[in-house]
Amino acid sequence: MPSHNQVRKRSQLAFRSFLAMLVLCGLYQFFHLSPCMMRSEERVSGYFSTPTDSTDEPLCPLYDKVEFKDPDSSVYILHDDEFKNKSVSRLSRAIQIPTWIDDEGSDFTKFTKFHEYLETEFQRVFDAANVFKVNTYGIVLEFKGSNSSLKPAMFTAHQDTVPPGDPQKWDKGPFSGYYDGTRVYGRGASDCKNLLIGLLESMDYLLVKGFKPERTIIFAFGFDEESSGKYGASHISKFLLEKYGPNSLYHIIDEGFGVFMELQNKNFAMLATGEKGYLDLGIEVLQPGGHSSIAPDHTAIGTISKLISRYEDRLYNPILVNVNPTLNTLQCIAEYADIEKSLKKDILRAHFDEKSNERVIQLLLDDTNTKYNVLTTHAADIINGGDKANALPQNVTALINHRIAHGNDFDTIMDRITGIATGVAKEHGMGLIVEEEILIEPTLAGSINIKAIYKLPVAPITPINDEIWASLAGHYRTFYEDITYPEKFEDDVLVVSAGIMTGNTDTRHYWDLTDHIFRGQPGFTPMTSGVHGINEYIDADSHLHIVAFYYNYILSIS
Repeated sequence: MPSHNQVRKRSQLAFRSFLAMLVLCGLYQFFHLSPCMMRSEERVSGYFSTPTDSTDEPLCPLYDKVEFKDPDSSVYILHDDEFKNKSVSRLSRAIQIPTWIDDEGSDFTKFTKFHEYLETEFQRVFDAANVFKVNTYGIVLEFKGSNSSLKPAMFTAHQDTVPPGDPQKWDKGPFSGYYDGTRVYGRGASDCKNLLIGLLESMDYLLVKGFKPERTIIFAFGFDEESSGKYGASHISKFLLEKYGPNSLYHIIDEGFGVFMELQNKNFAMLATGEKGYLDLGIEVLQPGGHSSIAPDHTAIGTISKLISRYEDRLYNPILVNVNPTLNTLQCIAEYADIEKSLKKDILRAHFDEKSNERVIQLLLDDTNTKYNVLTTHAADIINGGDKANALPQNVTALINHRIAHGNDFDTIMDRITGIATGVAKEHGMGLIVEEEILIEPTLAGSINIKAIYKLPVAPITPINDEIWASLAGHYRTFYEDITYPEKFEDDVLVVSAGIMTGNTDTRHYWDLTDHIFRGQPGFTPMTSGVHGINEYIDADSHLHIVAFYYNYILSIS
């Protein structure tokens, strides 16, 4: 008979595998609290709660199902062959119009053809909406409600895609929109023309049924999400703030991976209610030039290399705080999935018990699939410098990208890099300038300059203890338990939990419009779906989930 430790180890391996699936799906990050991060007297609300062993209230409650107003139409959308073929055709033709962009210098005129397609294919939708073209290529569709006391609800997607890469590596052409009877292939099939077309299809069918909303419904489609949204969503946000004002929207639901997941014989729906922070840090080393035959002990390239190497040698401390939505993900897993008892106990105590928190941290750190998802990460991605073999480099630059965990912030990073850079500067007799503040005066040997190039705080957390979350969770329960997979739920329920979006979406620009921002969409996203890679695809059935769910959800809330 295996020992208790062997049983726990096997359970931990299964649990790490389970969490790795979440990570590989791109849905969630896990960040954890280390006792060395702060002294006990510095722990404040949001880090640990008052200790309690009470089991009266679940940490991951189930929400009452919400009755659909027109369930038969959702069933029709999911199962009618004629509707499915038309839906697949609409998505396929959208994929066939390239709308990929680069980080800089993109030609946005290509979006004109895409707009023409949308306006022709969904003429009924555009005719029913107040149409606004924001910064030329951003699309805002306003379906005006009759009750001005109801806050508008917004749904978003983006028109752009990443570049296709080498078309020769695709089994089907990246812009073929090929349908094999099960899947639709091509760039944007799952990120995220499927969502954009699905929203338009749901509204088109609502209008066929005579839809007249009380609540204003807004569709917002940016065009440069893949390069931070500075021309698209950024301008759309300013437009909406001027039109409606701050905190004026009921909610925003944006892209994300398909919410439906079957894990360890349990069905979950996971919606991201937060995003990691982001920081691009620029480092510049300036040194006098000269002939390489009389080189100093360390050239500018050697100096910056030493700084980067020392910085990379020190990983950030893992951290799990109560404000992190990932804690809700873990709690839902522990309360409903079949895991070993002591592990379950640790997870359910991790929000107030330091030792339990440490053990949950270690569980994730021990696995390479989850190790880097429990930390604020740093990655030296770009380095430039040097002109020729016999000339000393005078100006060498590097860019280090960071994804910031809840519980860390910009100061966490600036303090770390400043401390390391100070040591290097003193060793080499150089100056140090951080964020334009002179910490060590530049010398004849040169200087090290550090500056934040682009930064985004950790996203505000969407609450999950109010009617908006309960309504959305209840709609998902009804959709999957009663409409989509009734055979799966004869003796089961759908568990809806919060989580973290691994990447940043266009919602980074919409924080001032509402406190309720969700990232995720109906359907399922297999790990093999090729998002940002080759052979990107979407299951046709998964695409129909978008149309069928939003048809009744929009009908219900408006």
